[in-house]
Amino acid sequence: MARAGRMRDRCVIERPVSSVDAAGNAYDGWTHHATVWGEIKPETASEAMAAGRIEAQTGAVLRVRYSAATAAVTSACRVTINGQVWQCQGGPVDLDRKRSMLDISLEAGPAA
Repeated sequence: MARAGRMRDRCVIERPVSSVDAAGNAYDGWTHHATVWGEIKPETASEAMAAGRIEAQTGAVLRVRYSAATAAVTSACRVTINGQVWQCQGGPVDLDRKRSMLDISLEAGPAA
C-alpha cells in the first residue's frame, strides 16, 4: 500500500461529453468525473512521427486509491495534474488485485 505522503498530486479526471447549446449548435467538451489525490511517476520518453516531423512523447503512470470513480476511468478520459493535461492511455490496472491502488498510464499533451 502506498503511503499517504506520496499521494500529494491533486488530480482532476474529466470525461468527454457532446452537448447541444440553446441555439441548437453541437459542441464537444469535458465534464468533471472525479477529483482525487495521486502520485505521478515519470515513465518513458519516446519519439513519434507526426506531420512529417519527429515529436517527443512523454509518458507517466498515475497511482491513485481504488474507488468506483477511479475504476471507471477509460482511455477517453483526461487528467489535469498541477496545470498539465495528460491523456489516459487505457483503463486502470490493479497490479496487486487487492482493490487498494490503481495505476493509470498517461501521455502528456492536450486531449482532443
